[in-house]
Amino acid sequence: QCRDTEGLAAYVDSCERALWRPDGSAVRRWLTEERGLPADVLRANHVGADPGRDRLRRSRGIPCGAGPGATFPALDVNGQIRYVQTRALEPRPGYGKYDNPSAALAPNPRLTWAVPPGPARPGQLLICEGIPDALIAAQAGYRSVGLLGTNALDPTVAARIANVATRDNLDITIIT
Repeated sequence: QCRDTEGLAAYVDSCERALWRPDGSAVRRWLTEERGLPADVLRANHVGADPGRDRLRRSRGIPCGAGPGATFPALDVNGQIRYVQTRALEPRPGYGKYDNPSAALAPNPRLTWAVPPGPARPGQLLICEGIPDALIAAQAGYRSVGLLGTNALDPTVAARIANVATRDNLDITIIT
């Protein structure tokens, strides 16, 4: 559960709006041309552009924004924002590609449910590694779940996925 829903939501909202402004064009181009994600998928999943800390003020615990990056909110099964990862367009050496909020602000939920832009294909749930891959599956109309931090998963993650699959009568396919 997110501990500071307002701070996280404000950041995601600011970045979502920035994606469609001129200062979001580099991130928008990276998402659409290099990742192949269309605007309807980006909008349905609240994807955004962090223009960097010199252009976007942020509260404590929000990803630091050393430079421009794409923001990928993690949604719960009901589509509510629970977490966000910021993917640097040009990662700094030694820092990795992703910047995450502090655990005090929003603990990693280990799962994100992607929202297809239209009706979902019935009967199937795709399990993917990470938010971008789950968005690609959603783009094709599949219900999908992304695993966040695959090296730190625990048995509750499988149980949460199984509960949704059972409830909604979905077959599960793992995409590697």
